[in-house]
Amino acid sequence: MSVLRSELYRTATLRSSRLSLVVAAAVGLVAGWFGAWWLLAGLGALAVAVLTTVRRYRHRSAILVFLGQPNRLRVLGAKCLAAALVAVVLAVVSEVVALLTSLTTG
Repeated sequence: MSVLRSELYRTATLRSSRLSLVVAAAVGLVAGWFGAWWLLAGLGALAVAVLTTVRRYRHRSAILVFLGQPNRLRVLGAKCLAAALVAVVLAVVSEVVALLTSLTTG
């Protein structure tokens, strides 16, 4: 649980992660507007997972994660779960926009 909390914290606090989440949310709003929210659910999950994992290795902060939790499978599971949670939130935002759009347009 602490590894998952750590991954979610890092995803929310890194400036580049916040920027990519804002861009993903904007894409989700546009996808929701056009009714293609399912596209964001699949591609958004993959993009968020790849970006969060790649940043850890690029900036070498993955070493700190593995020093704190030497079980790599647990870290990988936490990364996958954190990416899935973020993707679900983005997909829900997109679906809400799609529903509101369909209600207002008739």
